[in-house]
Amino acid sequence: MKKSLLERFISKYNLAGAVDGVTWTADATGLSTEFVSDDKHVIGKIKTPNIKFDDGKYSIYETKAFRSLLGVLDDEIAVSVNLTNNKPRSLSIKDDSTKVAFVLADPANIPGVATLKQLPTFENVITLDKTFVDRFIKSTGALVDVETFTVLSDGKKAEIVVGYDNNNTNRVTLSVTGTQLQKCDPIDFHARYMKEILMANREATSGKFEVANAGLARITFEIEDFEVVYYLPVVKREN
Repeated sequence: MKKSLLERFISKYNLAGAVDGVTWTADATGLSTEFVSDDKHVIGKIKTPNIKFDDGKYSIYETKAFRSLLGVLDDEIAVSVNLTNNKPRSLSIKDDSTKVAFVLADPANIPGVATLKQLPTFENVITLDKTFVDRFIKSTGALVDVETFTVLSDGKKAEIVVGYDNNNTNRVTLSVTGTQLQKCDPIDFHARYMKEILMANREATSGKFEVANAGLARITFEIEDFEVVYYLPVVKREN
């Protein structure tokens, strides 16, 4: 197994440390995980068919510690599962000369992920191309104290504004294209999470940012080795 592939899997849910505790599920279709950030501001699911573990569920309490252990190893690795009473207790990961062990957690200690049973209608569907991804990341870097970005649409054109406010503020306005646009009031989402999601999926050939007036955004990407989906709840604007 390529360590780099496993590291990519981890980066897509860890989001620079926003998500630490998760349970990986391995079966015949590959490796997947559902996750939620500690502050509940982003949830999602990642899956890849190209990582094969023994079938089972593996609870990772500290993803940061696991990533640090991976850093010791070369890129070609082998992973095995250590069982106690037929339950996974640790993972052994090794390369040609070095082996590390990582102790698995009790599943009860991993945050539960709420199931989105009924999704709202996504009235606006915005295209995530490489130009937008690069400019959004640069915009949030230029406005480091700005916590939100805002989606604006008049039904004919749409904009994403980093630093939007009714008052006079420093801001960056990005014109975006969409496959579907409808008029909506300004709607805010967390800029930090959008930035980390975009950075974790920069290899994508394309993506979609779907926005529901009801207060939810869905982000998906076209990536050869992964299926990824993220949800961002609206940030309520203070009066």
